[in-house]
Amino acid sequence: MKIPAWAAKAQELMKAQKVYQKDLVSVFDVKSASAVSHYFSGRNKITPDQLASLAEHLGVSVISLMGEEEHVQADPHHLDTDSLVEALQALVRLDKLPDAEIINLFNTLEKLQLDRIAEVYSVYAEANRIKNEKIKRLPSKVTA
Repeated sequence: MKIPAWAAKAQELMKAQKVYQKDLVSVFDVKSASAVSHYFSGRNKITPDQLASLAEHLGVSVISLMGEEEHVQADPHHLDTDSLVEALQALVRLDKLPDAEIINLFNTLEKLQLDRIAEVYSVYAEANRIKNEKIKRLPSKVTA
């Protein structure tokens, strides 16, 4: 099971702040630390309210919890997923989207997987580059 993007960021913050899963029982509105661990493992899906409570508890925005880090490859057509996530984060802040919509957006991105999005983008970018080069090589029509 893949660890949710929010969980990785939350664990990083928790480690820095010395917060443990047992400290989050009330945040998740569950009865035990093992129930909290089900959210971090991806076994249970976090609700928008739980995510907002967790972000508040950790002193960050929901957006920062939803960010996902990816490594940029040398491919010139590679989609810089860090920049994509940052651009989306900026747009949702500018448009003042409700937390539930932000969570849905980033959950969808997580389901599609940023590395898959980048791979498909790279294929289409190369195909379009080739197509545009072919179009440039076509003889231009002379109009009378």
